Amino acid sequence: MVCPECGSLRECAHDWDGLRTSNISHHLDHHNHEHDNCYEMVSNTGIAPNSEIFNTYGETLSNSQLLNQYGFVLDVNENDRLLWSAREILDVCAEDERTVTEERVKSSILKAADSLLDVLLDYPHFFDQSQLVCRQPDGEHELYLNDEGKVSASLWALLTAFSMSSLQITDIVIDFEKQSTEIIDVQLRMEEGDDMDEGKSPASGLVLQTARSVVNLCYRRKRKSGKPNSFDHNLSDLLEVSVHFFHLVITKRLGQQIPQCHHRTQMAISVLLTERSILDACQAGWSSLIDSYSMG
Repeated sequence: MVCPECGSLRECAHDWDGLRTSNISHHLDHHNHEHDNCYEMVSNTGIAPNSEIFNTYGETLSNSQLLNQYGFVLDVNENDRLLWSAREILDVCAEDERTVTEERVKSSILKAADSLLDVLLDYPHFFDQSQLVCRQPDGEHELYLNDEGKVSASLWALLTAFSMSSLQITDIVIDFEKQSTEIIDVQLRMEEGDDMDEGKSPASGLVLQTARSVVNLCYRRKRKSGKPNSFDHNLSDLLEVSVHFFHLVITKRLGQQIPQCHHRTQMAISVLLTERSILDACQAGWSSLIDSYSMG
């Protein structure tokens, strides 16, 4: 990670602003003695003398990618998202259902998800009205939560296809065209709280099953992030615990106390907090749908 003040790739004096000790310089000199304190950039085209050079970060990097590659984060980054692979999604769903999904079944689910996505994209009003599912750019098929905690269209399609399979709705690819418009319409009405009287329809049960899958997916992701057993901490507590823990480690190493503002560590913590807040937002939205449905 890069120091925002001097560009150092290693620990530098700016990490210790406000700390009154003469041991810092000695520690840094010893720490950096065997390391090159530089960053090499190579151009694949000729550069004229005295010309201005720009380093473009692009417009698609999340804060975790910016922090890992360039050493800084943005206060607000619309590119923040949490990604899963299709195999991860299917394995988690199968584990939640306490079933073993064979490869041929997984292949059938993936095909059904592709068909579901194709039909879903023909209903742009769904994305305009849904508070839980987001539209994806043309040609994008990644499985993710966006910065607002909405599931991507591809992720929704895959989870819905798995729900159809787990509820033993057979021939999901053949029957999907007929069922898809009902599923889409029912979910929108359930989000708006207008579908409570139809609680026993197959489409309503399928939406509810998908909602449970989303909640469980968020729950499992939170359990994997941060310190063990810390997934249910609120964000302010998590930040306080993380900074305190870091202070203890450095204090033990140097015999000194570091300042409260340790920039790069705070940026790393902020990435974790952003991930946690995205998961919380998604989980809250889908849990509200489940609760409203159950009340109906």
